[in-house]
Amino acid sequence: MTNPSKPIPVTAFPTAATAAPRAGAVARVFAFLGAFAVLVVGALFSLGAAFAAPIGMAIGAWLWRRRGKRLPAIGHWVAAMCGVVAATALYASLVSAFVPSGTWKQIQHVTDSAQTASARTPPPAWLDRIAPGMAQQEAARRANQSERAQALGIAFGLGFTAIFFGLLFGTIGWAGGMLLGFSVNGRWPGAAG
Repeated sequence: MTNPSKPIPVTAFPTAATAAPRAGAVARVFAFLGAFAVLVVGALFSLGAAFAAPIGMAIGAWLWRRRGKRLPAIGHWVAAMCGVVAATALYASLVSAFVPSGTWKQIQHVTDSAQTASARTPPPAWLDRIAPGMAQQEAARRANQSERAQALGIAFGLGFTAIFFGLLFGTIGWAGGMLLGFSVNGRWPGAAG
């Protein structure tokens, strides 16, 4: 049992984490080759968006270093995904800006025509056998679709697609960026050093 009147000895805590040792030249060369392979394959499938992941990681690490902190590995992952989503949004906005002026009206006209045609076609007969009266409800629902709900659904779908591709290609780009950071610095990005 300890004596409550006895002072507790003070131990010195390290002020900063000890620096991780740097990797050798062979490991750094293999990391660079691995980063190159991961980023090139990722860029082929993402139409170049995977290259934005290491850029996002570098910007995120720079912002944290300005504040006197170190960006952890999970922060690099989030920064990589944000970089890919930003690059995808920039690409989509550039493509939509250069589309000829009448294209969006044509798309809306085709959508309205398809919606009108589907409203006229009766629902399948099996729907009435499974749920009597549902065919009339389905026909009324098709006829009463609002443009606002349709626009909201399109916006939600585009947002979900951007987040999905950001997660997928951001993770691939993050793996390449981590290997690239290891090959440049000799230690993993986010490691003490």
